[in-house]
Amino acid sequence: MDDSIKPTRLDLRHLRYALAVADASGFRAAAETLNIAQPAISKAVKDTETDLGFRIFDRSGPRVVPTPEGAVFLEDARQTVAQFERTIRASRRNAAGARGHIIVGYSALATSRQISEALDAFHRSVPGVQVEMHVMSTDNMLKNLKSGQIDLGFLLSHPTVGAPGIDQMPVWRSRIGVVAPAGEMPSEVKDLESTPFVMGLWENWRSWRALLDSAC
Repeated sequence: MDDSIKPTRLDLRHLRYALAVADASGFRAAAETLNIAQPAISKAVKDTETDLGFRIFDRSGPRVVPTPEGAVFLEDARQTVAQFERTIRASRRNAAGARGHIIVGYSALATSRQISEALDAFHRSVPGVQVEMHVMSTDNMLKNLKSGQIDLGFLLSHPTVGAPGIDQMPVWRSRIGVVAPAGEMPSEVKDLESTPFVMGLWENWRSWRALLDSAC
């Protein structure tokens, strides 16, 4: 078996486009996310597959999904892009004289004064360390933690939410309230079972939906 590296024309753009398709489960959604024309991202992925010698995605179903070979490639690609971005950030920080840098993800549903207070305390105890904040869904936070794109995350936690290799610990606890029109407030939690809710997408609201399912 020849393990030598063959010449390639692939660059980080090809990796980012393939990752965007995987994250969006489709070429059109990926193109919208990246704000580029769909033919451009389709050609880039096709060129990547031609260079690699295998198909990254199975396009036969309603959703674009990675092939077994593609899944391995995408995992390595995600780590490669993350390491490249870390290298760029570290170089810029060093040039600016910064002493450190951490990347924090947080869920919009978990935003609270506790996060702000914790960051204020951190800045007082470790001055000179930059903190970069990114809002993201629970699924993306877990994915970015595993790939090393973020250092830690704040999310609305539940026993059903997690991933192998990721530790969780409670930072604070909050009460969940119900808001209803006057005279229509359910008398017990179980009465909410028959009450319609407006909910977000599963990948964005997984923790919240798990909490409601367990309560109702």
